[in-house]
Amino acid sequence: PLPAGAAPAPGPDLRTLLERNANVKTPDGHGMGLTLSPPGESGERDLTYGLSESLPLAASVDLSGDLPPVGDQGIQGSCAAWATSYYYKTWSEKQEHAAWDLDNPMYQFSPSFMYNQINGGVDDGASFYDAFSLLETKGDVDIAEMPYDQNDYTTQPTTAQLEAAKPYRIPAYSQPGWGYFFLRSTNGPYSSPNDISTLKAWLNSGEMLVMAIPIYWDFFDDTPYYDYDGSSGFSNSGHGVAIVGYDDNANPSGADADHRGGFKMVNSWGPSWNGDGTVYLSYDFVKRYVWEAWWMGDLGPDGPSISSLSSNAGLVGQQIEIRGKNFGADRRSADVRFNGTSASVVSFTDAKVTATVPAGATTGQVRVYDWEGTSSNGVDFTVGMPTVAGISPAGGRKGTKVTVTGTHFGSIRGSSSVRFGSVACASGDYVSWSDTQVVVKTPVDAFGRCQITVRTGAGTSNGLYYKVQPIISTVNPTSGRCGSIVTITGYGFGSFSSGYTVVYFGGVRSISYPMWTKRKIQARVPQNARGTVYVVVKTAGGTSWGKSFKVL
Repeated sequence: PLPAGAAPAPGPDLRTLLERNANVKTPDGHGMGLTLSPPGESGERDLTYGLSESLPLAASVDLSGDLPPVGDQGIQGSCAAWATSYYYKTWSEKQEHAAWDLDNPMYQFSPSFMYNQINGGVDDGASFYDAFSLLETKGDVDIAEMPYDQNDYTTQPTTAQLEAAKPYRIPAYSQPGWGYFFLRSTNGPYSSPNDISTLKAWLNSGEMLVMAIPIYWDFFDDTPYYDYDGSSGFSNSGHGVAIVGYDDNANPSGADADHRGGFKMVNSWGPSWNGDGTVYLSYDFVKRYVWEAWWMGDLGPDGPSISSLSSNAGLVGQQIEIRGKNFGADRRSADVRFNGTSASVVSFTDAKVTATVPAGATTGQVRVYDWEGTSSNGVDFTVGMPTVAGISPAGGRKGTKVTVTGTHFGSIRGSSSVRFGSVACASGDYVSWSDTQVVVKTPVDAFGRCQITVRTGAGTSNGLYYKVQPIISTVNPTSGRCGSIVTITGYGFGSFSSGYTVVYFGGVRSISYPMWTKRKIQARVPQNARGTVYVVVKTAGGTSWGKSFKVL
């Protein structure tokens, strides 16, 4: 470090210097550890879209009431993680969860979760860019889940902790969900000062931010208002800090507005540092010497939400897969309940939970509860084997609406289905679905005398018989000699079975079928057919209407 009294001059890019001296200690042994963000990997974000230029700025703003207690990073160079995770993320979530008690470690976000993943395995500090990138991709967990230890900078989160962090991710950088107000790579004083008007407008709108500040030796002098005079030496280190307000009259005796006003900074060197752990940074210092200022958004709400179930019906003992988001991990008050009855959890991740339908479960809603007992939306689930009691009408053609009555069909269809024999109804065939009644259209490939069944996640119901009348659409050609082949198209023909599926030319049955499928038949004109006749198809489901054919 430069000796006290040697004024630093603007110099070359500081990144290499800071990476080499990232964890220079303070006179009382605290770590610092801020490294500058990489060039070319981040871009300035225009925040004016969220700030009304017509809104007058208050003379002072203080958002510190929603912060956790002043923290202490100890000897570790984890200041970027303390500023972004412990202070900024905790403050951000408090805006969404007003009832959170920020004196409780369960509601304070963990610097270790962040720092141990972005420091490269060495205690050489980290950048804000890496901190916000981690918040975007992995989220954050609380200190009660991953406690802070100033001597441990290598322990990595467990799989469960990574899942627990996912509900607390921030919006993607590209949205934009986070970014910087300004970004420098050299020491000041800057000939083109940083613009503090947007910082003040951002704070005035009720949002906090973080800064990367250079540490000069006079920063360790106890003072409620820090105003660098350009003479004290540079410590060769930087520091990441939380900014929670401003005051245009923080230093009433200042010579001008830039030396009277200041931004309220909360430090991570313990509550006794500088009296209460805070200091005001003069507007002049922020304009001419501060390297970086960053902001972030929030992805809230972060409560659990179910999107679908693998089945909307089942039996006790069956495993059901619940898909959604923000489930977190299986910890604390996390739970799955079937109409109020807690289930045994097989696996629990942020996006998917597998649970066993518990003994005593009844038809009702499935809900997932997160680590603090917050409930998801409810999704209807039916417990019990489906039973078909009646169908009406007892027969019909393709497209005929059939009402199926019974029990335990489920209040919504989900992955359940109705089948006519081996033929499942298509999605467009369903007219309505409730737990005791389904209205469905006869599917195009249903045929013969078939059983209608209802299939749910609990199993397949009993079946009741239904007759599907075949339909002839075309006969081609419409005339021909005995022995010639006629192609018949339509629906409900089924498969060829002597005695049940036949074609008649008038009253004479054809005995030769080169082709027979559900929708197409090739039949030879029988030898005894005479004159103009009606061609019909007969199956176990009934006889089609006839089409005219002339026997030559």
